[in-house]
Amino acid sequence: MGNKWKRLVAICMIAGISWLLVQNPYTDQYVAGLTKSSVAVTGTVKEKDSLYLEIEQSASKYEVAPQDARIDRVWKMVPGLNGLQVNVKDSYKLMKKNGVFDKKKLIFNQIPPAVHMNDLEPVPIYRAHPEKPTVSLLINVAWGNEYLQDMLAVLKKHQVKATFF
Repeated sequence: MGNKWKRLVAICMIAGISWLLVQNPYTDQYVAGLTKSSVAVTGTVKEKDSLYLEIEQSASKYEVAPQDARIDRVWKMVPGLNGLQVNVKDSYKLMKKNGVFDKKKLIFNQIPPAVHMNDLEPVPIYRAHPEKPTVSLLINVAWGNEYLQDMLAVLKKHQVKATFF
């Protein structure tokens, strides 16, 4: 019976000491300080440095809102345009080697529009989105087709779409 009492007393002492450590005002101050002045970066907690704050603050200047696909009265179907959002954590990882903000090293995530072409009624596309740089290939094969097979092979190899007439 003496052995059980010793174990019970030891368990109570450990529980009491643990409770005192957790309820300690210094522990509360330490934890509160961590939650106010730190941010999770790459799975660990690091204090925000000036570079991270600069990326966070300037991110809104470089972000672009997505634009939905729409049907225009003149141009018929106008495709949507993806938006861009700065990935602060990945940009910070890339820039922290030099420790200097560089807008060329910003990493962006694409944000899809809410309305896609498939969500609208099928209509012809006469024009691409005016803010997206695009090229359209229109190939005239009326003068002969001796080069047509080679052209088709090159277009297929590079996954390029073209219109033939």
